Amino acid sequence: MSTVLRLKTSDQKTVTIDWDFFYMSEVFKSFLDFCEDVEDEISLENIDSQTVELIKKYCQLTKESQSDWEFFEQLKKEDLFKLVKAADFLEIESLYERCCNKIYNKFINGKDAKKIRKAFYEEEDDYEGVEQLFSEDLRHPLINHSCIKLLTLTGFIDLLNLILACPVSGMMSILDITHCRDGIWVSSIGYVTMIAWTCYCSVQEVMALNRLLEFANKPFCNRLFFGNRSWCWAIYALVYSGLLNTFGPKPFYFYDPYAGGWTYTVIVGTGAGSASSQNNMALLVNGICKSIILVLLYSGTMYFYKLQTKDKRVHKLQKKVTYQSLISAAITISVMFPFIILKISGVGVSKHTPMCLHLLWIAANGSTAYIVIATNPYVKRQLLKVLGFQEVMQHHTATVTPMNNDISNS
Repeated sequence: MSTVLRLKTSDQKTVTIDWDFFYMSEVFKSFLDFCEDVEDEISLENIDSQTVELIKKYCQLTKESQSDWEFFEQLKKEDLFKLVKAADFLEIESLYERCCNKIYNKFINGKDAKKIRKAFYEEEDDYEGVEQLFSEDLRHPLINHSCIKLLTLTGFIDLLNLILACPVSGMMSILDITHCRDGIWVSSIGYVTMIAWTCYCSVQEVMALNRLLEFANKPFCNRLFFGNRSWCWAIYALVYSGLLNTFGPKPFYFYDPYAGGWTYTVIVGTGAGSASSQNNMALLVNGICKSIILVLLYSGTMYFYKLQTKDKRVHKLQKKVTYQSLISAAITISVMFPFIILKISGVGVSKHTPMCLHLLWIAANGSTAYIVIATNPYVKRQLLKVLGFQEVMQHHTATVTPMNNDISNS
């Protein structure tokens, strides 16, 4: 690929830009990773050539680690507004934050509503669209990212597991429901719980694969997860769990309302006298293999992540999602470890073991919510306000709206 790329701007001019500068934009970085060979001009229908030149100048200052104070001081108001919208659209985070800080310090901080209105709605201002500066939603929704799609899919499966583990199992304990007295349909619920758990296992492996390819081989990652392909991995999860729970010895899952937990066994033998229950080895192998696969995939992920971090090529969203999924996987492995040890060692279990394993199951599937709350300050603040642990701050908002001549002269 050439080290210089050509952009066709909205005013029908062609601007050349160095590939290193181009990589500062998350939008174009993803585009270049997906399209390995770009020879034609890349069209920018909403950004003019003057704004692109300003972006080039800022990127040059950033690359050379020079101060950008004079650069922003010399910007005209209309150029600053164009620049912040372009930075938002192209997802150049550092430029976007610097432009927002400049707009706040110059036009909002310490100003009353009248001065703010004058700054943004002067009649002589010939910049079209200033009144839409803070209302336009130019950035792609988060759900467009493959990692967010996979997190959403994981969240749905987490919710299903929590429903089965908490209200469903809880009501079975309260109502003293057993398969002996209430029928074989109780075992069917156990079958559903195991399908939900193995679906969760497979989706976590898919998430780990996505994280590894995101940093190791972005083009191949796009081929597997780009667009709606991420949702198609739900089919893999269903097929995996269906095969694991269907083939092999006859499963027999039952709930003990007194112990407060499920027991997952298989029936071996066909005769009335020879039939017996044993540990489900398929589920044991699933737990061991899943733990090993997650360790290997996330080890590779962190290796390539560190390589890209040195070049400052990792987007903040990808960092956050990687750490969230890594912590979630670590919690899941730690939850499965006691189960694996008990099954392999064959040590006799106490009457409290089913309940302890059941609580670990709840903790594993609730980990996604715990991690999102811990790593997202906004979600944390809102939760604390709902629970009454944080005083709700009183906000005074000045609403800036365009005024017509009749109103302004009245």
